[in-house]
Amino acid sequence: KSLKYLIILLVFCFLFKMYLNCVSGSCNKNMCSDIPKDNVYYLTSFCDSTTACGTSCGDCNWYYAADYLRFGCNSIINCCQGSKCINLKIIDGGPACYVEDDAKKQIIDASYSACKFFTGSTSCGWSDRIEVTCKKISSLINDNLIIGPCSWNSTKEIPHCLQINKVI
Repeated sequence: KSLKYLIILLVFCFLFKMYLNCVSGSCNKNMCSDIPKDNVYYLTSFCDSTTACGTSCGDCNWYYAADYLRFGCNSIINCCQGSKCINLKIIDGGPACYVEDDAKKQIIDASYSACKFFTGSTSCGWSDRIEVTCKKISSLINDNLIIGPCSWNSTKEIPHCLQINKVI
């Protein structure tokens, strides 16, 4: 009888661990924190009334993303699809491990505006398989980085995504 309970417990633990794994197996607080080697993610969209980093989504029409375990609260990430680029401020946690497991890919959960910038629609789900390449470019907002659509200035040693037509 004890062996039967032990087997059931082991099966339960295995299934529970599978549920909490991320694509790479790094699930913490039910969120994934792994960064893919190629920096390519699926894009999803969200809007919540409260966020983990304290900054509100507001009317959901500015440029933000979740993923504070990957990048850190208030960090700036740059996401591109070809030559179209956007800077996003990290304001929340997520997505949940099971979402990335279902997608079998890491996810950038971003604002409706970010989704619209890349697709023309405000709704992006992982099953749409919209790929964006994203990298952390700053831990803090600074004067040379803007939030929103931008273009790269390749003459800088460390490129910053600068506001379109902004002279620095």
